[in-house]
Amino acid sequence: MVGVFHSADAGRHSRGSEAKLVCNLLIGCSPKWNVVGTWKGKVEIDPEAAGKLSAKELSDVKALVARDASASELHLFKDGTFQLSNHDAGGSGTEYTGTWTLSGDLLKRTDLTLNGKAIQSKPAQYKVVDGGKKLVRNYTGKQYQLVAGIAFVKAP
Repeated sequence: MVGVFHSADAGRHSRGSEAKLVCNLLIGCSPKWNVVGTWKGKVEIDPEAAGKLSAKELSDVKALVARDASASELHLFKDGTFQLSNHDAGGSGTEYTGTWTLSGDLLKRTDLTLNGKAIQSKPAQYKVVDGGKKLVRNYTGKQYQLVAGIAFVKAP
């Protein structure tokens, strides 16, 4: 979607609000966050759920998620598309592509392909946290799924 200002609108919008609208529509930033760029996977733990596990169970869960998290990389492009890859040292793995939108501090990612084949999926939601430096998966209003999940930290 591209925003177009008609001359009749010019008196109602300041240059700043036009710039913010164009920024939101075209390159996926909000007045608070610019999420365009590369994001690296990171393990995210739900402290409440983790408190119900033994030390061994928690260690096992962290190890399982860490393997996927360390191999995950999310690229959010200015045109509203993304590429999410998860490849092991041998080069095998998965790659998702699709579209994304940002509304306030909620990023929605809609997968359109998996390893080059068309798929249908519900949008995945992420909450932008830590001053725009982290994307945490948002599962139906909660920031975490079960005990551990993959968050993304913006690469420098």
